[in-house]
Amino acid sequence: ALRSEPNFCVHRLELVLITPASLHFPILKAGLPSSLMRLLFPLEQSLYDCGEPVRFVLYFLLLIVLQGGLGALIPQNLGGPNLFLLTAVALALRLNPVPSLLVAYAIGLVQDVLGHGYFGLHAAGLAGGVLLLHGLRGLLMSTPALREGVGLGMALIGQWLTFLVLTYWLRDGLVTVSSLTSVLPLEAVLTFVAYPLMRPLLNWTFGPLKNSSEVIF
Repeated sequence: ALRSEPNFCVHRLELVLITPASLHFPILKAGLPSSLMRLLFPLEQSLYDCGEPVRFVLYFLLLIVLQGGLGALIPQNLGGPNLFLLTAVALALRLNPVPSLLVAYAIGLVQDVLGHGYFGLHAAGLAGGVLLLHGLRGLLMSTPALREGVGLGMALIGQWLTFLVLTYWLRDGLVTVSSLTSVLPLEAVLTFVAYPLMRPLLNWTFGPLKNSSEVIF
């Protein structure tokens, strides 16, 4: 039987071949044998149909594992993809300015707790990035993928501008010429590379990005 409705209960004794939810993890399923995909399909449907709180918890647990694993693989002096920034941008494009700033600051605090250096540095950086994104939100494209990509670039610039302001304000070497010439370019490139890979997971967790006027809260 074929159905187009996204609502699906695993306990129903119906064979559903195609649903919109089956396209939420194309990267994870790419190249898998059809027999294995049939075994994974009920699990995927169960994850898709679980409530928002469960999806949020699963996402942030996976975020911490991924960021920690990448941090262990990539030397700290070279930088790496900033998945916390990706998450903050995804939420900023779905929330009103004030809630998104608070959420970005909270995500940055989690990044500070898990990382090293000054406590509150990444919290201020993510909040600064989201603030610049909202300030220039009128320049964003209407296509969701382009809007997220341009928004990510704005937030990345805003984050590092915040780092520079804090460096001047604290009279400390938070940002050096070496970090601007080595860490920033690599972090920017790897973050943009990680964006299309993370996008299906972000849409699964927070819902697909709609028109710029439609926000969650």
